[in-house]
Amino acid sequence: MKKDAPEILGDGMLKDELRPKIAQFILECVELFIQLHGGRDVGKSYTTQKTVVEDCLCNHYTFMLTVPTVELVKDGILRKWTTKMLAQQFPDWQIHTTTKYLYMRHSEEDSWQLVGSVWPLSKAEDMKNDSSVFTTKYMIWDESMRINLDPGLGEKLIQLFLTAYETVDRDENRVKAIFLGNALNKTDPLYAFFGVDISKLKKQGTVIRSFNKVSWYVPTPPDIEDNPDNKFRQMLKGTRYGDMAAGKFDMNYGYLIADPGEAPVTSCYGIKFTEQGWLLVMMSERCVYIQSCGPEWALKYAQRTYVVSYRDASKNAPTVPSGLLNTIRYALAAGCCKFVDEESLLIGASKLKTCFNISVIG
Repeated sequence: MKKDAPEILGDGMLKDELRPKIAQFILECVELFIQLHGGRDVGKSYTTQKTVVEDCLCNHYTFMLTVPTVELVKDGILRKWTTKMLAQQFPDWQIHTTTKYLYMRHSEEDSWQLVGSVWPLSKAEDMKNDSSVFTTKYMIWDESMRINLDPGLGEKLIQLFLTAYETVDRDENRVKAIFLGNALNKTDPLYAFFGVDISKLKKQGTVIRSFNKVSWYVPTPPDIEDNPDNKFRQMLKGTRYGDMAAGKFDMNYGYLIADPGEAPVTSCYGIKFTEQGWLLVMMSERCVYIQSCGPEWALKYAQRTYVVSYRDASKNAPTVPSGLLNTIRYALAAGCCKFVDEESLLIGASKLKTCFNISVIG
């Protein structure tokens, strides 16, 4: 294996082989923040539920399911999230689920054991008043990856989750946070949070690690993907929904990618998002081209540089003018805004949507 080759886990495994590997991954990885993303029906949620409940029952831990809103809690999301797995994996256990808590016992002679709870992220500060947080071993956010989130909503929910995590863990390095979701598009803010280099998300099974965080692109087993008896999946194979169900990223945006080539650039502007993260906006007579780059490249070619936050603004680098943002909006609407490569598109789409409410993909 090449020194810089990405870590691959589970590629080619059948369904019955992969699910124990998911359980092992959750229990044995040293990182406390875990992202499992991939296609539908590979067993991410079900295996996580089973693994977590078994560990909590054996060791008197509890898990916490986190959801974005109070309404989901009132609607009984905890019962809905666990019912199928509990019925299949714990048929001999007695189950009692309230709106907020899950209790289990093996027989009427046993005491009820608190196994899990559910909390809305919007009430993260209130968690400190609940005694169940002292035994929490797992915090789980299922369906954490959503396509076409409102600008900034993804980042806001992540910040709320981190607030909740700090309240529950209390700097004890005790709690494992598990994020579950389907692979939809590479602009999801969770990839930025997990430090995932989007250029490396080309093969299912890829594991990307950074300090205290690990992201696994869980592969779709061949006996799910190629099962001839699954008429529904076979019917949709190769379609946009079929690719999403198989864990393939939405790549229906090739029309947005074009290299300027020999097109004459009439003006060029640099937008600074972070110290190393810049967008170069190049104007030609017929098109606007956008490129993701570092500061050296941006400062070399940009006629004028701008910053996103007024806190970073200076005389030489003011905030981005509305005229430039409107030019990008008009070019997108007219179909004459292009990104020089896929990386520029994915990074640019995320930054433009988050910072300026400019939607590129979707």
